[in-house]
Amino acid sequence: MAENGLFPVSVKRHRDRYWRRYRSYDFAQYVSECVLVDDEICPAAAAFPIVFRKDASGVSPVAVLSMNKAAGTPFVSPDGSWLAGYVPSALRCHPFLAEPSSEASLGTNSPRRLFVDEASGLVTDDSRDQAFFTTHGTLTSDLDNILKFFEYRQFALSRTRTLCSLLEKLGLFNPLEQPTTAALPGGLHEVDVTKLQNLPRDQIAVLFNGGALQMVQAHQVSLSHFGWMIRAQRRHSVAPQRDEASTGLNGFMSALAAEAVVTQQDWEVPCAV
Repeated sequence: MAENGLFPVSVKRHRDRYWRRYRSYDFAQYVSECVLVDDEICPAAAAFPIVFRKDASGVSPVAVLSMNKAAGTPFVSPDGSWLAGYVPSALRCHPFLAEPSSEASLGTNSPRRLFVDEASGLVTDDSRDQAFFTTHGTLTSDLDNILKFFEYRQFALSRTRTLCSLLEKLGLFNPLEQPTTAALPGGLHEVDVTKLQNLPRDQIAVLFNGGALQMVQAHQVSLSHFGWMIRAQRRHSVAPQRDEASTGLNGFMSALAAEAVVTQQDWEVPCAV
């Protein structure tokens, strides 16, 4: 991980070093998708297309942030502002990451390491910034809160993948039909609406009671975002043109940013997803 600038947070390496909170979302400029957990599916569906990715860890819902990874996401402005009305939880703890533990349940004492991206420019030697450790060699309260956030998010992700596993067992996933003029990466899936509608009532009840049906409904509604995202991506990757369509789209993105109800400080020191 050190090759990517990530180092385990340790007393030996960081006792006399400091960190500062991010003030720009430039780090997310080329993030094309974010894994979501069940608690954030509905607010995320109001801002991004939500689809499903299959990998070795199982099936997870992901928010699509870019239709063209090389062009970057239209949700980050040139000055680093976030332009969507919701920030995915996976982006809230920059420059920190956590190593997943083997136990995905709250209250366990399983080993877990916190990593920091020293290439982010947010790790400093300035004592006016925030310390990594107290004088007793324990994590400061802010870093402890971040670690607890990662612990809860892992628990929520395990719960979310259980719901997705149920959908998979019912044969409800199909490879995502690529939107016109877009070239999304492979491995993405969508829910087959026809199969869902033809499920027996008892299976529908299981999906509803477990929360999987709500996730499916949010996913289906969110797919309508693909249309305007294609236009936003095109505008984001070319020189601005002063025409009615592009001006309207720019105003729409600005309105999303202006109506965000969560403050930047809340995003930076998260206590819940």
